[in-house]
Amino acid sequence: LGALSGIGSTTTQKIEAERNANGPFVNLFDFMNRIGKIVSMDKKWLDALIKSGCMDSISEGHNRNELLAVYPLYQQYLANENASSSNGQISLFDFLGEDAKNATIPAIPSLPDLDPDVKLAFEKEIAYMYLSQHPLETYRKWISAIKTDDISNIVEKLEKETPEYQVGTKI
Repeated sequence: LGALSGIGSTTTQKIEAERNANGPFVNLFDFMNRIGKIVSMDKKWLDALIKSGCMDSISEGHNRNELLAVYPLYQQYLANENASSSNGQISLFDFLGEDAKNATIPAIPSLPDLDPDVKLAFEKEIAYMYLSQHPLETYRKWISAIKTDDISNIVEKLEKETPEYQVGTKI
């Protein structure tokens, strides 16, 4: 995590300490709720975590576009919760139990996933490499249809001066 753009080593250590102390994160809301109590929720590193794919394992089947759309709502919800509890305010949902309180958490909107090229651009920007796939993967069938030869085969054929490759042949 520390190698990602926008994520500092201090934040990384705090995230790791929280996970080690209280178990794996269940979903994005759980992550934000637990980490928000020990680190200031910074839009830049939350964006980086989602865009780079770090949150894919706790996305509960939701795509990165949906997570990018819902996390500001989660931030606002958690800020309101923290403000209410620090003022000593009690909500009706506090009396009804955890299930009723969970029902007030903003729902994740249903959105189409990011275009694969956009997803790869985010990964490259934040992690400095492609993580989910190689950018030429989309073109694999067209590339394989083109007759190509390995450089080692070309060198070998040049040394043997086969009819296919001879000294002076443009390759």
